[in-house]
Amino acid sequence: MAAEAHYTPNENELQVTTLNSLLADLRARNKAVVAAITSLRNARIARDTLLYAANTGLYDTAQSVKQYIKSLFGATSPQYRQVSGIKFTSRA
Repeated sequence: MAAEAHYTPNENELQVTTLNSLLADLRARNKAVVAAITSLRNARIARDTLLYAANTGLYDTAQSVKQYIKSLFGATSPQYRQVSGIKFTSRA
């Protein structure tokens, strides 16, 4: 458009300067979306590590605690019934 000297529309939204401004705005918004997606993916990786890391994640720790309480107090004890109802799900 800018290379065409005879392109001179009367409508403001079709003029070269307006279109260039729109293009710059869209590029900036797209860049912001890409940065937000990167941050989101990094946050999900950190969350998954916290929850599901082998032997140290929340899921494995919770299962170990449940087994410990079961072995300490017994499977029919009120202490074990109290924690056995807490549900954790694995990604696997």
